[in-house]
Amino acid sequence: MAAVSGEATSNRSLYGAGPAEVFKLDEVTANLERIARATKCQSCARAVYNSTAMLSKKAKYAIKALLALADNDGEEPVRIADLARAEQIPPKFLELILLGLKNQGLLRSRKGKGGGYLLARDPADIYLGQVVRMFDGPLAPVPCASQTAYQRCADCKNEAVCGVHLAMKEVRDATARVLDGTSLASLRSKVDQLIPPVPSGF
Repeated sequence: MAAVSGEATSNRSLYGAGPAEVFKLDEVTANLERIARATKCQSCARAVYNSTAMLSKKAKYAIKALLALADNDGEEPVRIADLARAEQIPPKFLELILLGLKNQGLLRSRKGKGGGYLLARDPADIYLGQVVRMFDGPLAPVPCASQTAYQRCADCKNEAVCGVHLAMKEVRDATARVLDGTSLASLRSKVDQLIPPVPSGF
């Protein structure tokens, strides 16, 4: 599920990836493309396509909603309508996403007047990797590179020397380092550092 090129690069800023990680993923994908062209391998071509797939809307909106709720500091529940309007997410779509996050223990809700959603955990204990896997599945672009859903490729003679496997494992590992190493709290801190300070006297 790694985003590695073109428009997908903007998604990595959401994860907090640094230039070194971005270069690493782009280099891996370029090498895989060369393998696909040289061998005319269909598995390679599929792996290149999968490795450049962008973050799904569900995962993206889930992260945006969690960050907004983290900014609320858990003081009062936030209504779905207010959250949808603030983050520009379709309300019905957001409702399903929040329910999924609640079922996974990341959110809690209050019913009735003044009800809504709050974080069920400290922002420092919620990591992007968990959220992305919840909505998009394993991080690896191909099953043979996955740690959570490993499956050997039927057309692979020797996984140990397979170029697709080696390249996609690097993609998976680089993606996991970013997502599993970024909590809501650390991402909030990075965002706060980018917000210009309000001039005094205003």
